[in-house]
Amino acid sequence: MKSNEISRRKFVKVAASGTAAFTILPSFTVSGLGYVAPSDKLHIAAVGCGGEAAFDIDRLVNSPKKNAVISCLCDVDDRMAAPRIKEYPKAPFYHDWREMFEKEHNNFDAVTVAIPDHNHAVVGLAAMQLQKHLYLQKPLTHDIYEARILTEASEKYKVVTQMGDQGASCDGMRTLREWIEADVLGEIEKVYCWTDRPVWPQGISWPSERPPVPKELNWDLWLGTAKETPYINNLVPFNWRGWWRFGTGALGDFEGSTLFIGSKGKAACGWDGPNMRITNFEQANQFVKREYREGWGSLKVL
Repeated sequence: MKSNEISRRKFVKVAASGTAAFTILPSFTVSGLGYVAPSDKLHIAAVGCGGEAAFDIDRLVNSPKKNAVISCLCDVDDRMAAPRIKEYPKAPFYHDWREMFEKEHNNFDAVTVAIPDHNHAVVGLAAMQLQKHLYLQKPLTHDIYEARILTEASEKYKVVTQMGDQGASCDGMRTLREWIEADVLGEIEKVYCWTDRPVWPQGISWPSERPPVPKELNWDLWLGTAKETPYINNLVPFNWRGWWRFGTGALGDFEGSTLFIGSKGKAACGWDGPNMRITNFEQANQFVKREYREGWGSLKVL
């Protein structure tokens, strides 16, 4: 019998023997029986519970190794959080990710983040500063300055990081990239990308109505780093993408899934819009930095 193989019959026999209390079995001997040793489990804190966050949580828990554990949950909207709270009743729930990090940091190894764009960087940086591995949904950040800070932080804190980008992770995209890198298609001068975005209201005036904030939503925490703004209907949970204060429009929503091929393939990438054209990422420096709302500090790699 190979060292990494053990039959169910032999395992039961050993466990039932008088020496079982003194027998320490390596984790691989029991993983085949459907058991994951505590030392092999990855405990995850989830910031964001609905929409894309719900999909990410499900994929993590149902990954092939079956070793992910949702240790705690956070969302500013009880309506979005309710299904996850029911699904993971043992996981403490928080509205404020800062409180969750402070109280639960000894209880998780990694953080998954899927929330509006304008709060990506501040949560991601805080997770890395706690030496937690990070899965942060696209777009990585709201602006270029934030992206540079997170890059610097990932190098300093030596944690595992990944940007969530399902659109660029499919087999078709990987095959196309391999074609480009193998020069199967010859010299490529331009890559044209299309999308059906925006699929949300965009280019419209901010509504003048002042409806009450739903009781299930903590509007102040939802705003986070964005400047003080009155609540409007139909902004949460999806249509915020149409306002630069919170989202990054079609470019931030789908660029990572489409222009990914051009950038990785070292081809020239272009994006055409009514008011700008970016043919290289240096020209994007005009969107370098924004000021955070008072009380939310600033990004610094400590």
